[in-house]
Amino acid sequence: MAKKLLSITSRPSTSRTSQPTSTSTSSEQVMTNEQLNQVVEAIIAGKYSWACVLVLRFSGYNPLHYIPYRTYNRLIKENSQAGKHPVGKTPVSQSKVVSKV
Repeated sequence: MAKKLLSITSRPSTSRTSQPTSTSTSSEQVMTNEQLNQVVEAIIAGKYSWACVLVLRFSGYNPLHYIPYRTYNRLIKENSQAGKHPVGKTPVSQSKVVSKV
């Protein structure tokens, strides 16, 4: 089965300096089904800020034009650790226990 692409009609240009990186056409393909699934999974997981970052990225915008650098950096760190434990949440079995004798 061929992958269907989500088609979103582009909106008219605005005077904002952060335009999409690619040139827009009236029926530009913005997201693949896989990308849309990533956004939906983030929303279901309650990661609304991460979902916003994904939507901005997939539609060709630079998230840093809309999100503070520190927030963006934190979101990238938290969500780039696929299969790893979140920062500061190391399981007890992996943490080093140092006892003083």
